[in-house]
Amino acid sequence: MTVWQWDPSLYAGSADYYQAGRMPYPRRLTQIVREELSLDGSGRLLDVGCGPGTLTLMLAGSFEATVGLDADERMLAAGRALAESRELKTVSWRQMRAEDLPDDLGRFRVISFAQSFHWFDQGVVARAVAGMLEPGGVVLHLGATTHQGTGETPRTSLGYPQPPWDDIRELVVRFLGADLRAGQGLRPAEAFGAERGAFAAAGFGAPWSVDVPNPATRVRTTDEVIASVYSLSYSAPHLFGERKDDFEAELRALLGARAASGGLFAEEVGSVRLTFWRAPEVAEPVDVSVPAPRKAAAKKAPAKKAPAKKAPVKKAPARRPPSSRKGPAEDAHTEKAPAEKVSAARKSAAKKAPAARKVVAEKGVALRKTVDEKAPTARRTPARKTPAPRKAPAKKASAPGDGPAPAARKAPAPRKAPAARKAPAARKAPAKKASAPRKTTAAKGSASKAPAATPSPATAD
Repeated sequence: MTVWQWDPSLYAGSADYYQAGRMPYPRRLTQIVREELSLDGSGRLLDVGCGPGTLTLMLAGSFEATVGLDADERMLAAGRALAESRELKTVSWRQMRAEDLPDDLGRFRVISFAQSFHWFDQGVVARAVAGMLEPGGVVLHLGATTHQGTGETPRTSLGYPQPPWDDIRELVVRFLGADLRAGQGLRPAEAFGAERGAFAAAGFGAPWSVDVPNPATRVRTTDEVIASVYSLSYSAPHLFGERKDDFEAELRALLGARAASGGLFAEEVGSVRLTFWRAPEVAEPVDVSVPAPRKAAAKKAPAKKAPAKKAPVKKAPARRPPSSRKGPAEDAHTEKAPAEKVSAARKSAAKKAPAARKVVAEKGVALRKTVDEKAPTARRTPARKTPAPRKAPAKKASAPGDGPAPAARKAPAPRKAPAARKAPAARKAPAKKASAPRKTTAAKGSASKAPAATPSPATAD
């Protein structure tokens, strides 16, 4: 016996027993799926591994079109017959393996797997259906146990016993062996419950689940229990071969000995778990990452304006007076700054130089740069002190022989200043010497008009 691989005999002969042997899904299931997915009758449904269409036909009325897909032709034939009996004209059927998807089926709003995903190459199928969903589409996985009940005591006053499932399994093992069969191989127990990892690897996000309770007691006949055994892959009719009749005879005897009057049993129906995955949004990561670098570049833009903050370096030469002696300082700035900044500094200094020259010209300062800085202070100082020397010669002029001499000796100092231009005041002094009396009167008159702060030698005589 080899490790399991799919082959057409997986459910060979089971289709004729499936409808009778499996308990139906809860009636509320359709309403819950509609509410969870906001179905409005539009879009398409693909039911992969649909079997005889148990879930396919329940959800068909919630979509514009429905496709049931299965590899077993007998299962599809049973589904077609049931759809015709219900006059469902929006359902089509396709015989193919799930691993051959997507084929030419197009896109779907919902793709469902009802107790079938564990039979597939899960990674291959998950990746295939990811590309078959419409934007915002959903994968629906249904997990349930429908061939038997929960094992709880039936909530009924009828007193019907439950089917003896443990004894039935022992009978199957006695005919087929302890290893559970699946087609020509062994049943892959590790494949059950691995759907979450498969869809995550295919790019689907985190799923969400909804448990649909089914609080009902199911009354079953002996024939229905036998059909339930034949609907299972590990006890499908073809596996018994020529011993099928012997197996069924012993099974009927076992059930007849345990059943209530009329060959009846009762079971509590188990709940159903629905798990949903939204379609992977392949384009979403690309759209989100592209703006990130653009925003980062916009935030770094102020770094380009940093040189503008260093603008005071360009104005520094303009504040300093243009002088040949400060040339080395300018050279030091030019070594640190680019040639363009130095030329700009020189131009700005050149523009301000004429303004400095105009100021110097108004004050009567020489045009030379070295003299301009010191000349203003030298000229202003003598101009303020000149009035005192000017009055002194006028008072001494009354003394015979003294007047002109001191004024002539002090003349060199005022010659450099504008005071030399007021020389005519000294020329008027000799005219006053013409008559002594007039000089005395003039002197007295001057004393009465402007009293001196300190007595001079002339008044003492």
